[in-house]
Amino acid sequence: MSAATATVIGILVFTSVVLLVMVIGLARHAKVLATTLAEFQRAVQPELEEIQRGAEEAERLTQRIQERSASIGLGDKIRK
Repeated sequence: MSAATATVIGILVFTSVVLLVMVIGLARHAKVLATTLAEFQRAVQPELEEIQRGAEEAERLTQRIQERSASIGLGDKIRK
């Protein structure tokens, strides 16, 4: 085996090892990220539900206001 061939094989082996280490590191980071995301979603879920309830309540109030204004004729007066 010539020195050039040995050098090329050495470079390929080194590159393969570095690539393998990087892939393993990437997989570990992806696992940590997935775990952190799941924890975040569990922590945020109650707040999102509270916001949803608030939005539904605001929608009901808006509907009631519109119905009342239509029943007493304020809708026409406000538009003018």
